[in-house]
Amino acid sequence: MTTRQRLAALTLCLLALASVAVATAPVAGQTSGGNDDGEVSHPTELDASFRYDEVDGCNPNVQGETTPITLTADRETYDVTVSANDLDADELVEIFDDERDTDDPAITDIERVDGESIRMTVQGRNVTVPANLSDIDVGDYEFTFVAGEDATSSAVVTKAEVSCVRAYFLQGVSYAVGRSDVATIPIRLEETDEVRLSITGDDAALALDIEDGNDDGIVTLSLNTHLLGRNGPDDGHGRGYWTREGISVHDSNDTITEVTIEDIPGGDDPLPAGEYELALDREGIDYTLGTESLSITGTAVADFESWMGPADTLGNATAGDLRRAIGNGTLVDNESVSNGSALVYEIESASVFGPLEAAASRHDGADRHAQAFFDIAADREVAAVPGNPVMFDITADSGARIDLRATYRNDGLVFARDESNRTLYLGFRTDRLVVRNGTAAGSGAEFDASLTIHAETSRQPVRFREVNATLVLPSTPQTPVASTPDDTTTEQDRLAETTMPVTSESTTIQTTAPSADDSTGESPDATTTVNGPGFGVAGVVFAVLALSALAAGRRRD
Repeated sequence: MTTRQRLAALTLCLLALASVAVATAPVAGQTSGGNDDGEVSHPTELDASFRYDEVDGCNPNVQGETTPITLTADRETYDVTVSANDLDADELVEIFDDERDTDDPAITDIERVDGESIRMTVQGRNVTVPANLSDIDVGDYEFTFVAGEDATSSAVVTKAEVSCVRAYFLQGVSYAVGRSDVATIPIRLEETDEVRLSITGDDAALALDIEDGNDDGIVTLSLNTHLLGRNGPDDGHGRGYWTREGISVHDSNDTITEVTIEDIPGGDDPLPAGEYELALDREGIDYTLGTESLSITGTAVADFESWMGPADTLGNATAGDLRRAIGNGTLVDNESVSNGSALVYEIESASVFGPLEAAASRHDGADRHAQAFFDIAADREVAAVPGNPVMFDITADSGARIDLRATYRNDGLVFARDESNRTLYLGFRTDRLVVRNGTAAGSGAEFDASLTIHAETSRQPVRFREVNATLVLPSTPQTPVASTPDDTTTEQDRLAETTMPVTSESTTIQTTAPSADDSTGESPDATTTVNGPGFGVAGVVFAVLALSALAAGRRRD
């Protein structure tokens, strides 16, 4: 073979080898894989996006909150490396591995690349990958998805704002109240200042929009079940009026921005006993943030008792003082009370507190609850509170009646409330009682204290003893104006007020010196013989008779 023939043959061999190499070379844009040996190819196009830009990562009612991520590529199977700011590889594994479907996985082979990134294999051109963001901190995160092992491959960056909206009812609080009682509802808010409270039950459906005005994360509501969902009898107000009156916040910085009433019972009765669901939600969130059950039990006078003891038991007495005095025997159970002693009535009933709080909202001052009690229990102020659920009287068969407001004004009545035990105390000084229509506490006079709550009546009799004389004024005084803590009216002014004639009723103000065997061992106050209502002084009568006899003798002379 000649040299020229040898060169031609060598050229043909080189051309054949070149054509084989070209046939087996990868297409531009591809790396290894995509062949029948199962090697993974990498896409030339890749897109990634969260379904929601804003992600609630703290839904308290769903275990493992998931947020879908859609991955779209031009390959069926490929590797992708994932990283995100402020998240390490362990957190990324939890985000993508916790919700992975092992039977038909969209992603497989999740592994750590280094301390800040992971690699996973994606199965499909268009897949939805569940991402669990419920355990990561609140913040803005930028996720980076890179196809292939180097940064020159296609990549898409997407952003998720993870928030943590929470609103829930505080535990350790009783959500059971008596009918006409006030329910206290404390609500905790996190990552939001606004929440809606829905109340639903039989014939009841209403909602309150609440705003935390001072950013302390707590809004405490008062729901007065005596007013919710009722009409006032013949008072010109509808059920919407009284329902709104029955809702308030403890902190004046917080507000109820709107009340929506869909259905409430109406009528002249308080909210019926039963179970009511409380639910919290927020605009823009399509699930419930928290729920609780409010139970309203039936009404009854749980306890109504009378106690007697020394008058100084009432000096600046609080509800706690009177409760302890009953417990240690300073005040005793006795149906007979002597002059100058203390007579204390103990009223235990949750059903008193709703009407009391409603009436108290119309008064100012430290004694507003006392004035409110006189409004609803004695004066029957329907305008202040609808329904007249509470009535309290101390009367005798003769028609005589102890005037609560006037006795309070005469420093003869102490009013104290124990909210935690749903108990009221009314303490009377028997030497300062003001009575209408006759002799109030004459020797052996018997009075009945009657307490009526929602047509259920309880009675406690009391007999007044050791009375020496009675001073009867000619007429009924004007209805006294409620005193305030800075009232400077003197004892002489008060006596003058009680002698102003207005009606034909008679008024008894009694002053009595204690007998030698007075079981209390107390002497009357220095002002009692001049102006304090009590049980009279025999010396006053004797002096008047003596002066009359002397005058008659002089005329005869």
